[in-house]
Amino acid sequence: RLLTTIKDLDERVEELRASVQSQCEHICQQPSAAARQATPEQIENVVKLREKMEKDQKYLTFLSNEKISVTNQALNLIGSHVKRMDAEVEVFKEELATLEPTIQFSDLGGLEDGGQYGEEQSLFGG
Repeated sequence: RLLTTIKDLDERVEELRASVQSQCEHICQQPSAAARQATPEQIENVVKLREKMEKDQKYLTFLSNEKISVTNQALNLIGSHVKRMDAEVEVFKEELATLEPTIQFSDLGGLEDGGQYGEEQSLFGG
């Protein structure tokens, strides 16, 4: 679920980023208001476009921060799973260490019999 959320946020960020980039390029291609003797209406359109770009950039920042937050949640979740698995491995190592003196390689179906257990042979020799 978290990875899907991160992917969705990433797609939204990329779409919005492309839109802001396009708006920025459009404004940059316009000659200055003085050079083109812009009308008040043209100046107002450029101001509105700039305000929309600023609003979109703020939203981009929000989405990026949200993505960071969700990513941190995923990392914390993964970290907790790793810790739990490490603890389980330690328990398994301790159990194995207590059994190790009683286990012989031949008891486990070693190479001499092709690794197969016979009917009378059990895992722990018996």
